[in-house]
Amino acid sequence: MGDETSQFASRFSAAVEHLGEVAGKRRARRGKGGGRAGGGDPAAGLSEALDAVEAVYQTGTGALRNWAEDRRQVLAQVGAMRRVLAADGAAATELAGMARELLALIESRRAGR
Repeated sequence: MGDETSQFASRFSAAVEHLGEVAGKRRARRGKGGGRAGGGDPAAGLSEALDAVEAVYQTGTGALRNWAEDRRQVLAQVGAMRRVLAADGAAATELAGMARELLALIESRRAGR
């Protein structure tokens, strides 16, 4: 795997981890390089995580079954989350629910549905 591909994959993996933290499914990582800026603010770092997910799902491929539909659903959820983040006073519970929905979409692809 080339450096660019490795960085792309690492960025996506960190984004999925952060979505899990926002969704309340995972604890923030501690120690070296762990944890997120904002100390418990679910919106902290979320925009960057959405950027990474969007970068992966904006790629086009005909090699994966149902990619066009999965892509459409993930990008729609990313857009909805961006709108909530842009609104003043985004509720942590709303972001957590939206992060759970986005994770479900991503994880269904990983499970090979």
